[in-house]
Amino acid sequence: MSINYNITKKSELQLINSFYEFYNHVKNEWIELIEFLKNNKSITASNLKIIERYECISNQYESQILDECIWCISKNQPVASNLRFIISIINSIRDLERMSDYIERCAHILNKYHFNKEVINQILKLLKYSIECMDNIIKIIKNKQQLKSEPIKKYKIAQKYIDEYRENSHKIRHDLLAHLLKSKKDEWVKIPYIIHSAERNIEHSMNILESFIYIHDEKFFFIKRNIVK
Repeated sequence: MSINYNITKKSELQLINSFYEFYNHVKNEWIELIEFLKNNKSITASNLKIIERYECISNQYESQILDECIWCISKNQPVASNLRFIISIINSIRDLERMSDYIERCAHILNKYHFNKEVINQILKLLKYSIECMDNIIKIIKNKQQLKSEPIKKYKIAQKYIDEYRENSHKIRHDLLAHLLKSKKDEWVKIPYIIHSAERNIEHSMNILESFIYIHDEKFFFIKRNIVK
């Protein structure tokens, strides 16, 4: 049994607050990228420096929260449910850090390559859809009681958000890839990477949701393949 239940719960509260602070930082990084792109139709050198600073802070968040998790394990001697919570936080901050990496890489591409206005507008729409889907998935986690009592139902709702994203972004992806047929060869990998980043952003959000479901249902990863959309 945990050495002190109240101390353990207090540590969990601090961890979850740190996690949401990190998430808000990554979300703001995406929003900042979109605002820069909307205002300038590209990413300027000064814009890029700001995004790089965001990514540096993301690394610091990951390191800080990981240290907090190690401290909780070493000092509180958590029981299984508490330990699952800590493991889920560790997995989730890795997902957040990867999301931040994708933002920085997109910023570098949009700084180096100057796409036409039509392409920029399509990229803006795609990224907005991605962020909206990401945020809807994370909001499911915030309602702890519902997630605990109805994990499979909430998981299916998240899957519907992803289906909506893919439906909304299908034409955008098609138009962006069609642009490649008329573009220079050095752009061929760049636009697909931005499309890939928007998709991976959502996949990492889903990873986070799965990690939080695991806190309440340790068998979730064994049964998720059987969950029918």
